[in-house]
Amino acid sequence: MQDLKHWQPTVGDCYADCIKLLADWFGDDFVLCHGVARLTKDDGDSPAGTQFGHAWLECGDWVHDHKRPDRPLPRALYYRIGNIDPCSVVRYSRIKALRMILSAKHYGPWHDHPEHVAFNQK
Repeated sequence: MQDLKHWQPTVGDCYADCIKLLADWFGDDFVLCHGVARLTKDDGDSPAGTQFGHAWLECGDWVHDHKRPDRPLPRALYYRIGNIDPCSVVRYSRIKALRMILSAKHYGPWHDHPEHVAFNQK
């Protein structure tokens, strides 16, 4: 992995951040993931249990979150922390993700999701 010391995530825009990381920093062995996470505690704006759409990158059994891409976590731990259902995760190769951007004209999410889940689409 390249040096990410100058990486600055965009607050609340994990979809765009993950595309930038995938396109500029990470190789073809990384996969873009879209899924639904659930807050484990109040964050000041939303109560614990609130579901939200989220994006992250995976390489093998490791997850690279857009906020700290240089500090990967084991997938099982990341999913447990985020209360992420592995069956609901949609994965995209680098090429598929770039095609989806061109087709949809936004960074995601590109899959169907429950209406009660908040997805940030800038």
